[in-house]
Amino acid sequence: MGVIFLESEVKKVEQNRNLNVLSDKDKERVLLIQKQAKKTKYQDIMLSTIGILGFLIIWQVIAVSGIIESRYLSTPLQIINLFITKLTDPNPDGAVIGVNILSSLTVALSGFGLAIDRKSVV
Repeated sequence: MGVIFLESEVKKVEQNRNLNVLSDKDKERVLLIQKQAKKTKYQDIMLSTIGILGFLIIWQVIAVSGIIESRYLSTPLQIINLFITKLTDPNPDGAVIGVNILSSLTVALSGFGLAIDRKSVV
């Protein structure tokens, strides 16, 4: 964390040096652009957050209202609860989620490795 703070301080000093070379009009432009960049970054973060939360809320409403039967569409809360349960509980398939992920990665990477090996032979 100290390194990141130090790097940001160095960047600020370099920016101040660069600003001293610029005219007052150019300094105002640079500051305006920096302010707009911060505003744009904030807007991007807010829009992303609103989009994800909106999706989850619509999904929850559709699942709870019964528009789609519960056997076809689980609620996001049910899925989160099941994920937390599968982190520690090996029922019903006899394995926790970590084991399932590892076995899936093994199969996928084995196929990828065979495809690369086969391509280099041909």
